[in-house]
Amino acid sequence: LNRASSCRQYLRLIRPLDGQWCDFLMKRHLCTEPTRPSGWRPPAEVPKKLGFFVYRSKNNNLPVYTDFRDGRRRKFTVIRKVEGDLQMLAKEVRHILPKNAVIRINETTSSVVIEGLYWKQVMKWLAEEGF
Repeated sequence: LNRASSCRQYLRLIRPLDGQWCDFLMKRHLCTEPTRPSGWRPPAEVPKKLGFFVYRSKNNNLPVYTDFRDGRRRKFTVIRKVEGDLQMLAKEVRHILPKNAVIRINETTSSVVIEGLYWKQVMKWLAEEGF
């Protein structure tokens, strides 16, 4: 049973004669997808087939971080926990960033470092890709 049909059956058990009220409640409150104020989305069942994969952290969040150096004058966005082709990830990320953004690849730590604070754009793109 999907969520909508189970809600309908439950409401019909409580108020079997009032079918319109049940449908009203279903449309308004019970059977809609919950909205999350944080913007968190669960990973897709099957992510897109790309040459890389970005694993989530142990708290099920995307591993995109900010880093500040030289007294907070230099700002960086870091994508960690990448497996596969880092060059392809950098190429795909370049499409969502400004043309002057500098992207560095760290093969040792399997991470991609972007100069500037672009973590919101990167998180949104990774969620849309299904990671």
